[in-house]
Amino acid sequence: MRKGVGFDKPQINESEKATCGCVSDSSFGHSGFTGTYTWADPESEIVYVFLSNRVFPTSANMDLVNYNIRTEIQQLIQDAIID
Repeated sequence: MRKGVGFDKPQINESEKATCGCVSDSSFGHSGFTGTYTWADPESEIVYVFLSNRVFPTSANMDLVNYNIRTEIQQLIQDAIID
């Protein structure tokens, strides 16, 4: 994942699953420790905000990461909005 000023940038390497891989290179965002995820793509004009509490009931809960839930939803949104 590339770092921007205060935000993450899309991954350079496909194995780094920072996004769904469906956003432009000009997009930026952040994925937080508690599972929150925000991503903005100026080219498609799509802003995606996912609010969650991954650490409930404990911080050992890694389902959001293990199942790529945030990026899978990001892909569904992109597919639904963009032709």
